[in-house]
Amino acid sequence: MSFELIIRGDEWGVQLDVKKFPLFCHSCRNYLNEIYEHTGSRYGQVDSLKYDCGESLSLTDSDNIVEYINIHCRKLKAVLDFKDLFKMHKVNFDKLKNEYEYDIYEKHLNKRIELDNLIVDIEKNNGKIISPIDTEFPATVGIQKWMSLMEK
Repeated sequence: MSFELIIRGDEWGVQLDVKKFPLFCHSCRNYLNEIYEHTGSRYGQVDSLKYDCGESLSLTDSDNIVEYINIHCRKLKAVLDFKDLFKMHKVNFDKLKNEYEYDIYEKHLNKRIELDNLIVDIEKNNGKIISPIDTEFPATVGIQKWMSLMEK
């Protein structure tokens, strides 16, 4: 599983619970070669790791649903906001409805759905396989397919 979408509607919209994501080092300005797997946190503390460039990174989250990761490097703090990175804002779900005739709220309101399962459902709904695109960051095929939908 890369991540789940929690379809709540109203002012909550769609929440994300991300388990696999790219990590960016602000010291060397590069993404880690592999996708990072979030295995949980305790009181918001996720992990400490040594980056390829030798920099030490410390990761924190919201300690519940993971919609962002804070990346601490020396005295710097950067926020990796998954809604921004993966194009998962209201405007993106409106595009999904208007351009692909797939209303995520109508089909999945008050449910959780894995991104990979959402992609399969969209493909079935439209009768077409979505071609993944290359991303600027390491990504799963499901994310590459979602990004493809949002780029067209």
